[in-house]
Amino acid sequence: MKVRRGVEKIGTYKGSTLMVDWDYLLEEHGLRKELEDFERTVGRFLFLLSVLVVSGSIIADLVQGRFLPAELLVADRLIELVFAVGFMLMLYSVYLSRNRENYIESL
Repeated sequence: MKVRRGVEKIGTYKGSTLMVDWDYLLEEHGLRKELEDFERTVGRFLFLLSVLVVSGSIIADLVQGRFLPAELLVADRLIELVFAVGFMLMLYSVYLSRNRENYIESL
C-alpha cells in the first residue's frame, strides 16, 4: 500500500477546489496512535500493580485470620481500604486498555 504525501487536489465542487493534505491527516493519526499505545501500556502496568495490591491485601487478611469475602468492600480497616483502591485501579486499567474500535472518541 502506497502512503500518500503532500497536498492533493481531489476535485471541484460548485466552483471550489477540494484539496486533501495527507501529511496533516497522517500526523493526526500518528499522534492519536501514540496516545493509544501509551494508554494501553499504562493500563497494563496498572493492571499488574492492582493485581499485586489486591492479592497482597487478601493474603494479609488470610494471615491475620480475618478474611471474610463479604467484608472486603466494606472499608473499615486499612487492609480493606487498600483492597478497594486496588480494585478501583483495576477497573481504571481495564478502561485504559479497552478496544478503541468500539467507541467514538470525539463525543
